[in-house]
Amino acid sequence: MYSGLCRRQGSRFHVKIYSRITEVEETTTVAAPMKEVSTPAATQVESSGVRQFLQGNAYLLAVAILWGSYTPVLKILFNLEDGPTPELVAWIRGVLQATILGSILLSSNYLAKANSDDASPGGHTTQIGSFEVPTVLVGALEIGFYNCGATLLQTEGISMSGAIRAAFLIQATALWTPLLSTLLGERPALWQWVGSFIALCSALIVTLDQKMGGGGGQAVLDSGGSFPNTGDLYILGATVSYSLATVRIPSYAKNLSPLELAVGKSSVLALVASALLLYEIPQGGSIASLWPAYQEQMSAWGCLLWAAVFCGALTAFLHVKGQSLVSATEAQLVFSTVPLWSAIIAAIILPNEHLGPLTWLGGAMMIVAGIVSSKSKTQ
Repeated sequence: MYSGLCRRQGSRFHVKIYSRITEVEETTTVAAPMKEVSTPAATQVESSGVRQFLQGNAYLLAVAILWGSYTPVLKILFNLEDGPTPELVAWIRGVLQATILGSILLSSNYLAKANSDDASPGGHTTQIGSFEVPTVLVGALEIGFYNCGATLLQTEGISMSGAIRAAFLIQATALWTPLLSTLLGERPALWQWVGSFIALCSALIVTLDQKMGGGGGQAVLDSGGSFPNTGDLYILGATVSYSLATVRIPSYAKNLSPLELAVGKSSVLALVASALLLYEIPQGGSIASLWPAYQEQMSAWGCLLWAAVFCGALTAFLHVKGQSLVSATEAQLVFSTVPLWSAIIAAIILPNEHLGPLTWLGGAMMIVAGIVSSKSKTQ
């Protein structure tokens, strides 16, 4: 009996020892791979973040260059004798832009994907009171309202001011964007405030170049006189609307495709511009009365197509696409290069619009602002 008991206790002892050894082996076997997998996963996430940052800024840089061409191209139109009125230009641009983007949206089978069982951006709704409204409609109305106001105010301002002056004044958005971001609950980092301040200073330096005559004698006369004039006030009003759009786009870009949001805001511009156009047409007159020489000025039609297709439809898509990947303040720092592109393009296509030394200094400061922006991404 005693020997049997010893054998049983011995076997239990061996079982316990075996169980402990097995547990240790299992723990070692499971723990080791977790340590090895974590590093590549973290590296992949970090690499994805950097790639996203570079992609978003590439889109926004293309937008900045195209926006830079917008002011000089419109100035060509407004310098024409018997050329189109600002209201007609805004209407043509809005209608063409909405038509182009709407056609692309319909032909891309996006609506069919939105109605599928898979979760898609088109299926999101926003609660307004006791109603659930499609997010695409809410986003189109809000962003479209800001974009429309900015476009109309800027177009009117450009008709009263110089091309380069108008391009630099629009950079007041560099200050409004972080301020509005703060009011709406975001917390821009210190480096973003520093970059925005540098961008704003660079725009003011280039404007000072024009006031001092560094951009050529005619540029000073073309600048609209003393600061601020009526054109300046229109453009400064446009900066507030542009900044509001810049700050609010990311909140909708999470749930909507760039094409949807671009079509929405372009449609709002077309509708509002159409209403203003009907108001501007003289009683008993026609649209032709707003552009008496529309049959002879074929080059003006080329400028309008450029403003609508490239500065309008393409930038509307790329703007939303880029801001779905980067923050509002980071986007604003890229947009701070717009006056540099405007100055270069204006010097090429507009007579008597030349770059002075302070303009080049301001352009260099804009590049510094971009470097400050990207610094936190590399740390």
